[in-house]
Parts: sequence; structure tokens; C-alpha cells
Amino acid sequence: MDDLIAELYEELRGYLLTLIRNRLFEGCPDDYAYDCLNDVFEIALKKQSESSFQKNPRGWLIITAKHVVENFNRKTLNRLTFHQIDYDPDWQPGKVDMLENLTYKIAIEKNIMEQIKSGLSPEDGRLFELRYMKKMHPRDIAEELHITENSVNVKLTRMKVRAKRVLHRCVS
Repeated sequence: MDDLIAELYEELRGYLLTLIRNRLFEGCPDDYAYDCLNDVFEIALKKQSESSFQKNPRGWLIITAKHVVENFNRKTLNRLTFHQIDYDPDWQPGKVDMLENLTYKIAIEKNIMEQIKSGLSPEDGRLFELRYMKKMHPRDIAEELHITENSVNVKLTRMKVRAKRVLHRCVS
């Protein structure tokens, strides 16, 4: 099976590298793209005996590459979100494009969150703010609103449906 992985590496290396570069946050050094590519093939080596890999190895590699990049971007965003740029010695402050891009994406996310909240009823807006803007656990929301946690979960489920409708109106 290692021969198959080697063949796929030779065949898809350029395509996957381009896919990864296009999906990484703007301004990421090329080393990050190669790290993601290596991660994809390390995972492939571990998963090569699974039926999902054997049925369609090329498709599996493409999907895995997308997941690896999403995880990398999520970790990078979390690092920036928690203001670790100043504390992380491996962070490259010269990559301003990436920082500007992430700052812009965070600003857009906050704007969309405010639009969703304003499009909901006051009760739903309060629930939305507590759960998604303040990132409170349903247990904490129940304490805040003086209701049971089960009630909070039911209200959150219903509010999500209405919030999706508002989001759809905001985006379209």
C-alpha cells in the first residue's frame, strides 16, 4: 500500500499544494502549506487500510486536505483571537496581510452577529447574545435568566431556526 501512497503523492502533490495554498489564510508562509501537505499524507499513511480510503483515494486526499487546512486556519484564528501574537515566539509578525485579513474576518463576523441579534425578537436576541456572542454555556444562561437548563435548550433550539432565517436574509 505504501507504493499507492507514493504514486498518489507524485500524482497529486502539485494539485493538493495549490488547493492548500488557496485555502490557507492570506499571507501564510509557504512552509505552512508544505506542513499541511505533509500532514495530509501522514494521515493517508495511517488510514490507507480503511475502506473509505480504498474506494476513492484521490477524493479522500482532497477532502482530507480541505479538513487539514480548516483545522490549521481554526488554530491560527484562535491564536489571534486570544491575543497570543505577542506571546508566541514562533509567530511571524512580518506577515501583516494575514493579520489584516483575520482582523477583517473577525470584524465581519461581529457585524453579522449584530445583524442577526437585531433581526430577532428581544427574547431571542438576548438568548443569541448570551450563547453565541458571550459564549455562555446553557447551564450559565439558565442561571442568568432564572429558568431551567432544559427550557434554555428548547429556547435555543427554536431560536437557532429563527436566527438561520435572519442570517439568510442578511446574506442574500
